Amino acid sequence: MYAGVGLLIFLGLIASTANPQKPAVTPPTQTSLAPTLPPNIDAENPVSTKKFISAKHGFSFEHPGLSGACCYIVGPTFGTVESIGNLSDPASVRRGADTPFNGLSLYIVELGNVDPNAYIKKESANLKTQYKAKNGQEPQNSSYQTLYVADQPTILLKNYNSLTVNRYYIKFPGENKLLYIGASEEKLGSFNPALSQILNSLTFDPATPAASPNPQP
Repeated sequence: MYAGVGLLIFLGLIASTANPQKPAVTPPTQTSLAPTLPPNIDAENPVSTKKFISAKHGFSFEHPGLSGACCYIVGPTFGTVESIGNLSDPASVRRGADTPFNGLSLYIVELGNVDPNAYIKKESANLKTQYKAKNGQEPQNSSYQTLYVADQPTILLKNYNSLTVNRYYIKFPGENKLLYIGASEEKLGSFNPALSQILNSLTFDPATPAASPNPQP
């Protein structure tokens, strides 16, 4: 009996040596990209990964099983704007209450002949005006950050008219339009793991298969 147990242990050691566990892989990082995955998140195998595909606008990204059934974030303040989807974590949503939640809303902004930077500067001014009209003062600690998402120039507006919503304005490659991602968080940092996965997996592909005509959250 003991000889059999010893043989099994020996064979187990051989198998372990021949097939070492693959280390966790950290996600690709973008220049100045604020959200990063914490070490307890396996970037290669996130839980319940799903894919959002916009065949019409030619982009896609992965997300950790968020729901498209509830909740939205108000989009850009002006211009030709198209709403294309909402995603949220149902566990963070309080039904019937206008409270922060973990999720995002997606919009396309068609710029026409307007320069992207000029549009975003006006947008930032509008957000501050809205905040002041509601609260009697301009927002504190707001920031206007330049970074890259999916290798595309991106402006991030933080704390402009809400402390729980960050606004990403991502330039489309080869087109004068923006992908706007309004990301909300239930509490400070609570949506960072999901948002990091989304931003780091975002890709622009004009040849997105026509077989996926609708976004697939």
